[in-house]
Amino acid sequence: MVIGARRRRQGIGEFVTRFLARAGVTVRAVVGSTPETALEAAGGLADEPGLGELRAYADVGEALERERPDITVVCSPYRLHRDHLLLAAAANSHCLCEKPLWWGDPSENSSRTEETARLVDRFAVRGLRLETLTQWPCTLPDFYTLHPGERDRPLETFEMLLSPTSRGPEMVLDSAPHPLSILLRLVSYGSVRVEGAEYLDRARSAIDLRFDYLHGADLELTTSVRCRFATRDAPPRPASYAINGKVVAREIALPDYTMELVSGDGARLRIDDPLERFIGEFLGRVERGEPLDRTGLIQGITDLETLLAAAEDAA
Repeated sequence: MVIGARRRRQGIGEFVTRFLARAGVTVRAVVGSTPETALEAAGGLADEPGLGELRAYADVGEALERERPDITVVCSPYRLHRDHLLLAAAANSHCLCEKPLWWGDPSENSSRTEETARLVDRFAVRGLRLETLTQWPCTLPDFYTLHPGERDRPLETFEMLLSPTSRGPEMVLDSAPHPLSILLRLVSYGSVRVEGAEYLDRARSAIDLRFDYLHGADLELTTSVRCRFATRDAPPRPASYAINGKVVAREIALPDYTMELVSGDGARLRIDDPLERFIGEFLGRVERGEPLDRTGLIQGITDLETLLAAAEDAA
């Protein structure tokens, strides 16, 4: 079941639903904010083999009760994520959730980190898988194909450019989970120490974030990180990252949406959609019964809170 399967602005619910079907998953239902948007989402997916008879709901609780899905995908607006995740956990459903995992005010006398821990534990105690949908780490094997010499080098610097549709501090909520997910994959758990945040124009449509990612057994190792998030209203949206100064840029050819990674010296590599790769990997982890990454999920929200605070202070 997919909550938020309608394509709107930069939402990816439609793509996730299609990739689930192509991976052999039986998707029975979609949920929208109204009966009309739910029917619109279902109709927009009817051309995909296996999705021609989707049931449409406007109430998440009702959909979960009737459908009893093994897996629920949450692609609703991020301020609804917590409520939808709690309902899915209560229905004993594994969850794949669009980033950020959740956002909003924590309960009284609680921190956002504590609130995240309680949310994650709703899934953990039931033996359910919970992941945030951050697909960029799936491009790392392609990066190393273009830059094989970086595979065994220590991670000294990391840079990333992304182009959300939002402006101001919300760009951080939209985009920062992606570099954080790559850092988590490259060097495991760590902690963010902000060095600076600066908007590059009065419209707050571009921001530079600089921070150190402290990692290692005693946080004795430091990776210098710089991220630039710059608003782009229409696709294809520029995106790139660099490990130790070695760059790859993602290029998308429309309308067929084929992708390539391009290195700084012009070498090109055709790649599969990392979103589709991520969904396949997630399904594999569910099938194998792998436990969720409690530490990583909590750290992701804690680091995001630190970066968002820097962006708000700079506004």
